[in-house]
Amino acid sequence: FVLLGGDVTNSGDLLSMTLLKSILDSLNKPYYAVPGNHDKMKGDSIVRHFQSIFGSDKFHFHTKSFHIIGFPTLPDSKRGGVRTQNNELLWLDSILKLSLPNEKILAVTHYPLQKGDVDNYTQIIDVLKKYPLLAVLNGHYHRNMLLNYDEIPGIVNRSTLSVGTQQGGYNIYTLNDSLHVAEKILDTPLREWLALPIEQ
Repeated sequence: FVLLGGDVTNSGDLLSMTLLKSILDSLNKPYYAVPGNHDKMKGDSIVRHFQSIFGSDKFHFHTKSFHIIGFPTLPDSKRGGVRTQNNELLWLDSILKLSLPNEKILAVTHYPLQKGDVDNYTQIIDVLKKYPLLAVLNGHYHRNMLLNYDEIPGIVNRSTLSVGTQQGGYNIYTLNDSLHVAEKILDTPLREWLALPIEQ
């Protein structure tokens, strides 16, 4: 399956969202997306076009021994700053409770869960830490890196964009005895850059 960690368009307009959806629908795999800050039109209080095209700004599904959950972290036009709203935190907690015994959980959200990025990051982490979370996957920084969210690994993922002469690319995750992350730059060999053991 394919996961999109936000900023799936540049300006959140309906034409871009519609075009993106048609491209994604041509994939031969299921895909799941959360919005990023670029997926809100300027001045809009919600990710209006994202929700109308994708049906929701969050997702969850079970696959093999994993529960994958995506939720929004977005600029708050009323309060300022970036946050996950209280109703979204309640949703997140309720969905995490649906995790089956022995399932490992991966969470997906756009902003890294740390000071300076998300105003209520401690509240989000408090919810996540109640469950056997393997990692949180993020975007926003446009580069690969590993962060630490109070002992929860935060895996920040590159953008798919090409920049100047640098080719675009993406990350491929493999889940077996460990969580392996490899970068695939177009026309170059796959390069693994992270492996995290999965506790049984």
